[in-house]
Amino acid sequence: MVGELVLPFTFACNFAPANMEVAMHAYRESFVPSETLEKPYVIGAIRVFAADSQAEAERLATTSGAGVIMGKLE
Repeated sequence: MVGELVLPFTFACNFAPANMEVAMHAYRESFVPSETLEKPYVIGAIRVFAADSQAEAERLATTSGAGVIMGKLE
């Protein structure tokens, strides 16, 4: 629907990260170009926790209730 309304699309991954790719694909498939927006415009928002150690980053993520997505940097 957003693509048909010629609007940019933002997806907050912290609510349903498994659905991000499907939602963005559906938006791009239904997009109709116009003078306002010539091509699909997508933003994916994710939460990031940075700390001096992996353990501290994980603690910060779980204490804020945001442990939905936790990437591991190496």
